[in-house]
Amino acid sequence: MDIPRKDFFDVIGSRRSVRYFKPQPVEPEKVETVLQAARIASHMGNANAVQAIVFTDKETKEKLKPVVSPFNIPIVDMAAVIIVWFIERDAWYNEIADHLAHLYKLGAVNPSHGWSLDFIENAAKPRLTSFPTEAVDFMLSCESGMAMAQAQLTAVALGLGVCSFAGIGPKISEIFNLPDHCRFVWGMALGYAAEDALTGGQRPRKPFESIYSKDTYGNPMHSDPQVVETLQQINMIQGQVSSLTPERLEEINAVSRASGLPERTD
Repeated sequence: MDIPRKDFFDVIGSRRSVRYFKPQPVEPEKVETVLQAARIASHMGNANAVQAIVFTDKETKEKLKPVVSPFNIPIVDMAAVIIVWFIERDAWYNEIADHLAHLYKLGAVNPSHGWSLDFIENAAKPRLTSFPTEAVDFMLSCESGMAMAQAQLTAVALGLGVCSFAGIGPKISEIFNLPDHCRFVWGMALGYAAEDALTGGQRPRKPFESIYSKDTYGNPMHSDPQVVETLQQINMIQGQVSSLTPERLEEINAVSRASGLPERTD
């Protein structure tokens, strides 16, 4: 299997949301590798309550297009693979204790931290399974973010383009026959990029100090210039531009023309 990017920090730094895809299928082994990355992400009790439906056919895309935002329709149209991520509450309510007990037997959770089979059965299980669905949905949605992040980075490592998108949850649940104990969280488009995702550099982010605090809210945590320099050297932090470059404009108009989409004229 071809793996163009193998350096972890370069993969992180080179991830972009790709919105233009080639009409080229994705090898099944690469699709599975992306899904395997999500499967082995951090999950409470390793219950794998974050699950997915994968499809490639045009008929299902047509059903999906009316229930996503208009600006996501071209992405769904062009991407070779669509992954519909959802949470499975029954994996939490019905299986969590068994998975925790298995982890105890493997030595992943131990008496040093207060774990025992008795504690799992008579304390952890009643507590965890008493949570209302709103609380479980929140926790599992956080888990879906961790799983999807690993899937995204794996896609980048494999030379693929990837972009996540939202949609109308109840309608998407109808399309894919999701039962009541499941809930749609995110869609993900996967394919070979028709754009050079690195053109124009990393997209701007808020300054480090404005989003991280030290000890208490509102006390900025300051970035270390030497750390930034090191991360630049290993390509995790990459160059940014402050405006649309002629190269990026030419590229997006070329791929838009090729895809029959409106070009940018502003």
